[in-house]
Amino acid sequence: PPLVSVCTGTCNRLPLLKTMIASIRETCKHSLEFVIADGASTDGTPQWLKKQPDVIPILQKEKLGAVNAFNACFSRARGKYIFAANDDCEIIGDVIGQAVRQLENDETIGQVAVPFQDPCDEKPHYDYVFLGKQLWRYANFAVTRGFLVKRFGGWSNLYHRYAGDCHLSMQIHNAGLKVADLVGGGFIKHLRAEDSTRQENIDSEIFFRYWKNWTGKGGI
Repeated sequence: PPLVSVCTGTCNRLPLLKTMIASIRETCKHSLEFVIADGASTDGTPQWLKKQPDVIPILQKEKLGAVNAFNACFSRARGKYIFAANDDCEIIGDVIGQAVRQLENDETIGQVAVPFQDPCDEKPHYDYVFLGKQLWRYANFAVTRGFLVKRFGGWSNLYHRYAGDCHLSMQIHNAGLKVADLVGGGFIKHLRAEDSTRQENIDSEIFFRYWKNWTGKGGI
């Protein structure tokens, strides 16, 4: 199996998806597979995915939500490490290789968060959540140990569109492992396509209700 599985969901964003995949092919020197869940695209995405020798396409018959799409990909991923990336992003630098080195060299790290830059941001940054009177790093974009993704059920079926990435990071914290910041250069340029597939976040309330009694120690 490949060392790294790149997982993402997509729907009618073929030009953006091609940019994301090309940027990873160019910057990552490790063995790769792409596991892509498509939510019934009509712009030629399914046909293009089938022609890519390094892509495992998961062709869903309807849009089932981002969390469902990512979880479908996680279940098929074979890599020792799993990189979760949106279809509307571009990878700048060897962030996957750097994250893999961190994970290989430190068994206490369960996940490496990759900094990202939205169109409105001046510089790349990370995200966090405030729980138990502390700030906790979570990863919008991350390289995670594959066995942890499988153990924790990916992004959890509690969610539909958002918050699954936060939930996975908190499960890693809860297991006593680190969610580490990326060491070295490089970042993710998040293009944030504002189209019909980007919908209101109604999942954060579920996340905070689930973790409201969190009493872990550490944080950032």
